[in-house]
Amino acid sequence: MTSITRKLCLLGAGLFLASTLQAQTFKQEFTEANILNDDGLYSLAIRIYERMLKDDPNNANLHYKAGRAHLSMGVDKAKALPHLIDAVAGIENFYDPFDPSIETAPVEALYYLAHNYHLLYELDSANKYFDVFLSRASKRHYLKPEALRAKEMVANARELMQDTLNVRIVNLGKPINTQYSEYSPIIGFDENSIFFTSRRRRQDDSNLGDIDVTTGLHYEDI
Repeated sequence: MTSITRKLCLLGAGLFLASTLQAQTFKQEFTEANILNDDGLYSLAIRIYERMLKDDPNNANLHYKAGRAHLSMGVDKAKALPHLIDAVAGIENFYDPFDPSIETAPVEALYYLAHNYHLLYELDSANKYFDVFLSRASKRHYLKPEALRAKEMVANARELMQDTLNVRIVNLGKPINTQYSEYSPIIGFDENSIFFTSRRRRQDDSNLGDIDVTTGLHYEDI
């Protein structure tokens, strides 16, 4: 064996080993993200899916899983939308959620895209994709009753939104409102006190590392 041949063999072996290790890493990350997602640890799963998408941005399956995780987490549903739009661009009838080699999305991606539009009050788009899902899903698909009910809800929402009431919402500012989530307010009997739930970072940073892995936010305080 000549020195050139030996170098080519070593180069080929190195490339093969690198591709094998890369495939193993992808499979391991895919499996880990799926487990976290199934356990309801959506914020951790999303981190992995989005890291994987940086290397494989056209993978409809990863977009589908990331979109579903954002919807399930329920913190910022708008973040699910671009993922689900990319997911429906690569739909195939055969789908195995546990197979890392599959780069296509299931027909359910259409339902969840429609659902996402519904949550964002984009009713025309929601109705459109519920119809597309109903036309493409099998007759006994488990989400068909949900899609039919959702179409009724979209129609009701469209009718109700025609009869609007002008209101003015004012941000109370500090110390009530911050960039973090505050919700469920209750006014005290004296009407001078307000109690509410907050996921803000405390002033003394005592909850700096206390993060709810389901939502990726600080734990709730009163």
